[in-house]
Amino acid sequence: MDWIDLVIRDLCELPDRSSPVDDPDAIVATPAEIRAAIEVRMPADMERQTCAD
Repeated sequence: MDWIDLVIRDLCELPDRSSPVDDPDAIVATPAEIRAAIEVRMPADMERQTCAD
């Protein structure tokens, strides 16, 4: 399983979440939750870059 698959799984397993009735495949997560999941699973050898606003 690739690291990004682990991120997706982690987001799908967030507690107290359900997908919208009209879009059952949707993942409901805040930007902070997405960032946290990526930061936990991103391999250490990947270059982390920042972008200008």
